[in-house]
Amino acid sequence: MKLPVRFLIVTFVTIVTEIILSISVYAQNSDWRNAENGTSIYSNGYCDQPYVVILPDGKWFCTFTTGAGVEGTGGQHIVCTISENEGETWTEPVKIEEPGPESASWAMPYVTSFGRVYVFYDYNGDKIHSLDERKNIREDMLGWYCYRYSDNAGKTWSERYRLDVRKTKS
Repeated sequence: MKLPVRFLIVTFVTIVTEIILSISVYAQNSDWRNAENGTSIYSNGYCDQPYVVILPDGKWFCTFTTGAGVEGTGGQHIVCTISENEGETWTEPVKIEEPGPESASWAMPYVTSFGRVYVFYDYNGDKIHSLDERKNIREDMLGWYCYRYSDNAGKTWSERYRLDVRKTKS
């Protein structure tokens, strides 16, 4: 029995298309860049703004904002963690700023050529918890621009230093 050429071509194209689509779906499902395929750095209510830098010894150093509540609530603070296997697992976070009534947020790490790690961040040092009659404001977006540094890959941190921000006329 001889099959028509058109039938053979359609069958071949269908099989090849299914193979290509299967490979594509598999690639998407196993792509490490897809957050659904990754591993969690940490889980504690609210976790956001992760920033990763590579330390001189090749370890990954990550800072992020976390807190027991939801984004923008009191007690928000900044921490750091280390990965020795390119993000597969992470150490228990070390507090850079302790949780408390004043929020600390938006930590940005910087590693010097000699290995000192600086973390620059926002800290509500003026203790602003309301504006006029408004309560429950986003105090995590207010405050001083501060930094701390570590000379031992984030195990311990210096005191908090405040960076002056120029005030301009409104």
